Amino acid sequence: MKICFITSGTKEADVESSKFQEKYGQYSFQDADVVVVFGGDGLILRVLHKIISLNRNIPIYAMNMGNLGFLANIFDKQNDLIEKIESATQTRFPPLKMIAKLNGDQIIEEYAINEIYLFRQSHQAAKIRVCVNDITRLSEFVGDGIIYSSPVGSTAYNYSSHGPILPIDSSLIALTPISPFRPKSLNSAILDDKSIIRFEILENKKRPVNIIADFIEYQDILEAKVQVDFSKTLTLLFDKDNQLTEKIMHEQFS
Repeated sequence: MKICFITSGTKEADVESSKFQEKYGQYSFQDADVVVVFGGDGLILRVLHKIISLNRNIPIYAMNMGNLGFLANIFDKQNDLIEKIESATQTRFPPLKMIAKLNGDQIIEEYAINEIYLFRQSHQAAKIRVCVNDITRLSEFVGDGIIYSSPVGSTAYNYSSHGPILPIDSSLIALTPISPFRPKSLNSAILDDKSIIRFEILENKKRPVNIIADFIEYQDILEAKVQVDFSKTLTLLFDKDNQLTEKIMHEQFS
């Protein structure tokens, strides 16, 4: 098995990674059969983005050596790594995709794992029109912003903004308002993951809005289309006693 080891750059992660590399070797990202990540969720997201950019469905087995490890396994240097990888359960999911028009008519395209969200750029509240499958569902949302979340990301920013936790194997996405001013009582919407959402920025010169795909941010957008991209598949490997489905279930009742 060809393994590419990637670390967060901390001293502990680098030391442990070097030990594993001596035992199993080190292969390039392009040649490896699996990527083993020493780090937390932030590093895992960056590796997933790299996989998308290379158009490779290479699985990731992550060991938590960061602050947050929701997408990682518990670090264990005692057991055989190859055996753990081969016996791990595969969790597959598609990424989110956005196509946005910036002020100046530049078109940009980005992918996300957790969420794509719009957020006001200035002290002025954002004004956004929301269309679902070419039907206007909110003619004018006023507030800080809106989150478009995958099941994988539903326990992250979406949840902290009082959005719903979605089962990992559900065919759903969540649309969650951030500090809504109007309509004040607006709650999250749970939509079919085949839905195509279009956001139109109203009064964009007075109320500029940014768009963020996980950690990639663009300023001053005019409109954006977001959807699930079923043409791509990402794979995370989890130990049998550390299933992502169980983690999400635990979050719902904790």
